[in-house]
Amino acid sequence: MLESQLVSTPTGDSRGPASAPVGALRAYFDTGATKPLSWRLSQLDALGHFLMEREPDIEEALRADLRKSPTEAFTAEVGIALSELRFIRKRTSPCQVAVIFTESRSV
Repeated sequence: MLESQLVSTPTGDSRGPASAPVGALRAYFDTGATKPLSWRLSQLDALGHFLMEREPDIEEALRADLRKSPTEAFTAEVGIALSELRFIRKRTSPCQVAVIFTESRSV
């Protein structure tokens, strides 16, 4: 990385180079602009229901545009999306995570 691309901090700032961006992100989060986990999970569920409900339409569009068979459309497109949604849904839970920032300064 070029030195001109590095984030510099004021001399004597013991909080490190990540403190300003983290503070800005925390302030944005505190405004309530981000959505709660329950809302995000409901959106994932709604997307899954949409994909299952509209599967025939999606398969038809993939056949018309890309000449994919219904089996290929499901296995390569719809099925993968549903699988990813299930993966995310199962592994998403509210928890606190400790974050440790290690700062090394070169002289």
